[in-house]
Amino acid sequence: MHRLFVFIFIGFISVGTRSQSIDTLLTEVLHFQVEEDAFYASGLVPTQRKQTFVWREDDNIFFTASTLYVLQSLSPYFNKYQDSILTNFESNAIQNYPNYCQKEWNYTCNFWVPAPQRHFPNSLYSKFKRFAIPDDFDDTSLLLATGDFSKKQLHLAAQKLLMHRNWPDIQIKSTFKRYRPFEAYSTWVGKNMPVDFDICVHANILAMKFKNEMPLNRADTITLDLIESILSHEDHLKHPQIVSPHYQKSEVIIYHLARLVQADPLNLTRNIKPYVAMGVQALRKEKNSNWKQLLLHNAGLMIGLKPCSDFDFSQLKPGKLRFFVANFTSVNRLWLRRLTEPLGITEVPYRCQAFEQALVIEAKVLQQVHCKQNF
Repeated sequence: MHRLFVFIFIGFISVGTRSQSIDTLLTEVLHFQVEEDAFYASGLVPTQRKQTFVWREDDNIFFTASTLYVLQSLSPYFNKYQDSILTNFESNAIQNYPNYCQKEWNYTCNFWVPAPQRHFPNSLYSKFKRFAIPDDFDDTSLLLATGDFSKKQLHLAAQKLLMHRNWPDIQIKSTFKRYRPFEAYSTWVGKNMPVDFDICVHANILAMKFKNEMPLNRADTITLDLIESILSHEDHLKHPQIVSPHYQKSEVIIYHLARLVQADPLNLTRNIKPYVAMGVQALRKEKNSNWKQLLLHNAGLMIGLKPCSDFDFSQLKPGKLRFFVANFTSVNRLWLRRLTEPLGITEVPYRCQAFEQALVIEAKVLQQVHCKQNF
């Protein structure tokens, strides 16, 4: 009941607070975190997935970690009060991380708690083991980037990454032929899972390594090369669903790549940055939803572009952003993906108001920083 009241209450006031202070918005994000609930563990943020036309509560770790990632990236610009709110949110969130990581090695993590009947919560799918998903390097990267992991655990995770790449004898079949020779990282950790490429997952993996000051290896360089190749062919704009099966939208890809550029202290992404800038400018000219415009607004600010001067935060409707989409056919052969995925019958969209609120905070903070730097 506590969680339901807070979720409905903040959802009701969110639009009105778009013009309020960063302090207020941060406090709202903290209020989204569950304190006591029969379904959600303390410290998670409520998330819903749309399955068989019904929005169902979903206790994944992805959106809690994603919300924390955004807030942590803003911490250099927070005052003491704002930093105290972040510290509170952070400690509440990361106490859940061990539950989503494999107990025997604790360096790969899952979207859901890796235990029987914890997958696809609040649905019949949870009753069948065959619908359980393996650990993935997207959630693993987000948790390693935001949590309190030891150097040994980070090293072991990096070694695990090297074991799950695209190899000639198990070459990826789900993407364009021009990308199949790249020995880049796969999304999934599962022993028998086909190779799966997602440019946003690649961006999260590399950003995690940058944030943790981990040395880059040949696989990292190849993954960067793959990202550059996708950008040079403009497939992030022409075929976003193919090159990012789990995020699917050009503006979400651009946002992830801007975060990668922002996280890079070595300027290794210098060839990526111009494509991000061109993508922001090109997509801004289109007729966009308000949330799409916000993602482009934030991405542009991360790489030093001018903000959208006429952006209207009051037009952002809570619960309308589809940042992440679960995709059941991402590892299928390309021809089958192109046949089935446009129908949308194998995809499960997600929503999370806490994450939306974090993006609004990000926009306001980065805009303030831009104004100060250009005053």
